[in-house]
Amino acid sequence: MRDPLRAPAATGFGPATVPVTAAPTNFAWRFTSATLVSSQLPPGGIGSEKSDTTIFNLFNGWSQSLTSTPQNSLLFLYNVPSPTCRALYLEQFPPGQYAPVLDSSFSGVLKAFLGSDCPPDPSYIWSLTMGTLGSGTLIASAVNIPQPDEISLPGGSLNATMSGLTLTGTLIWPVRYSSGLAYHTFSFQATRVLPPP
Repeated sequence: MRDPLRAPAATGFGPATVPVTAAPTNFAWRFTSATLVSSQLPPGGIGSEKSDTTIFNLFNGWSQSLTSTPQNSLLFLYNVPSPTCRALYLEQFPPGQYAPVLDSSFSGVLKAFLGSDCPPDPSYIWSLTMGTLGSGTLIASAVNIPQPDEISLPGGSLNATMSGLTLTGTLIWPVRYSSGLAYHTFSFQATRVLPPP
């Protein structure tokens, strides 16, 4: 599997690889609703570089997709049982292309890395805890530490509670501009699709 967290800067989000399909130990929840609760831009705004405007417009599109067509978005918990190594991602699929898979092809589906309990990595400070499936909590956090010559997924955090097939909670989605980080907070509800009900 190609590393879904980062690609060499020289290649950008280039050549695709075969998406990783879901193994029985993976977990996924498909969004059913999402509401933008708050947005906090960096002091002084997003910055004046051309890339700032591009990032601002991209994120606005992702945010609008999450709130207006939440069923196109997915929380995917990649789970390697031995030794334990789990990682939580936010994915958004184009209309009509949703699938309960972790797409590591750099096709633009992966939008954020939300946490992990895998061995440490120099590009992130992360954590992840998960209670009993269907009745516990799912709490995750990832802070991106930019590295030279590397493009990494934004970090983020999630604090949610499972009740049967339903996951309800709060998602914080940071966006990095030249002037600093913006933080966008969503309340959401999602339905478990993996393992299949």
